[in-house]
Amino acid sequence: MLTSKQEKFVEELIKGKSQRVAYRAAYNAKGLSDNGADVAACKLLKTPKVKLRYEELKTKAESKTGNDAIKMRAFIITQLQDIASGKAKDEIKDYDSDGVLIKSRTQLRQADRANALDKLSALYGVNQQVDNSVQIQIGAEASEYGD
Repeated sequence: MLTSKQEKFVEELIKGKSQRVAYRAAYNAKGLSDNGADVAACKLLKTPKVKLRYEELKTKAESKTGNDAIKMRAFIITQLQDIASGKAKDEIKDYDSDGVLIKSRTQLRQADRANALDKLSALYGVNQQVDNSVQIQIGAEASEYGD
């Protein structure tokens, strides 16, 4: 079990603070020289129970971050799919000069759909090239109509 100061030190490290800053915050060592704070913080982090707690919280934080990233990716993909399919539309409201709502309508912007499709295509590795060229072949039949 860690002391409250040791726990505070570890929590500050997990928040992304440097060892020096974490040590000063946990031990109220504002007057300690930078070198003194660095040495004390380094020794503290090498203490087995402090190091173990740090690794435990670090693993927990990394796992949470990974899970959050997975959830956010799924959310973004769903939003892009809704835009690309036309389910997501912009709500447009028209007001009179007094600020009273006249009408409300939804509108799908084609540029948004195209952009969403491009992003989804890139995400899934789909090459979405459209060939707009026109080919004209003049074969043997055309020679009948020649000069």
